[in-house]
Amino acid sequence: MSERASTTRALDPLIEAYKQHVDRTLLRENLKLTHEQRIAKLMAQQEFAAILRQAGREAHKKA
Repeated sequence: MSERASTTRALDPLIEAYKQHVDRTLLRENLKLTHEQRIAKLMAQQEFAAILRQAGREAHKKA
């Protein structure tokens, strides 16, 4: 057995452990979107994150 094959087998339990916590339905739904739709979705999420950061800064100033 090659070193690569033995390394792959050694990683399988680790990969399987991580896969338990991944919602594959979200991945599948996202892959149904076009590239443009995915980018628009990402941009909307980034805008929302910026709004939250700003609200956090303002709340911190008041505290």
